[in-house]
Amino acid sequence: METNKTILMREVVSLEDRETVGTIKDLIVDCAQSRVGHFLVSGLADGSVSLLAFSDIISIGDPYITIKNKSLLTPKESVNGGNILAKECSLTGIEMLSDAGDHFSFVRAFEFDPKSGAVTKLMTYDKYDKGSVESQGILFLSPEYVFVNVSGVSVPTAAPAPQPSFPEPAPAAPKPSFVQPSRPIGSSIPAPKPASMSAPAPKPAPAPAPAPKPASGSGSDDLSDLLIGAVVGEDVTSKDGKFTVKKGTTITNAILSDALAHDAALLLTMSVDI
Repeated sequence: METNKTILMREVVSLEDRETVGTIKDLIVDCAQSRVGHFLVSGLADGSVSLLAFSDIISIGDPYITIKNKSLLTPKESVNGGNILAKECSLTGIEMLSDAGDHFSFVRAFEFDPKSGAVTKLMTYDKYDKGSVESQGILFLSPEYVFVNVSGVSVPTAAPAPQPSFPEPAPAAPKPSFVQPSRPIGSSIPAPKPASMSAPAPKPAPAPAPAPKPASGSGSDDLSDLLIGAVVGEDVTSKDGKFTVKKGTTITNAILSDALAHDAALLLTMSVDI
């Protein structure tokens, strides 16, 4: 299996043109089919981005992906490229909802079958653990949200901490036996020396107060942990044009609040590398 992270920077080779035509920058998913629709290929010469249909790929190898010829690449900025991007989407950062309609998590990454392109697993992002949803637990995908069957979520359990081993104590040395020397009758016996005063045992330090448990977070708390401190990878502008963030900007609480107010949180999430 491959993921949307392991496939990055894989080189695309055209067999007929006998050359490397670019590297994989990202991939987008056909939500209606629940499978990878296209790879985004960055050109080696000028860095331009093209779309490569998954169905046009001959094979996905390591470290090369092979295609028949480079004429199969569709420029991202073309009309056909725009039509493709309007129908498909990147799943990373999209909110996950339970079958009851409640917020569950966000998509951190996803796994797909390199032969068929089918999405086989969604990796979740949470405050306290990172679980996954297998394909049978994915109800449907969409560019706005993903619905999952929460009972199908697999959360890895932490291995028990190893118990420290202590060396066995050495056997105590036998106490030497002393024989009281005999004294002549009438000889004086020296008075015993007073026993030395031992220092009082130190009082035990008070036990530290238990750390407060973290409060359960909402969807916006998860999004804050996901984005605060991240760097924007490309310019982001909301649909109403009232919210804009430039490439290279570090996301703060104020920027995230503005993005939520102008319905641009998803655009902001998709612009950073999580």
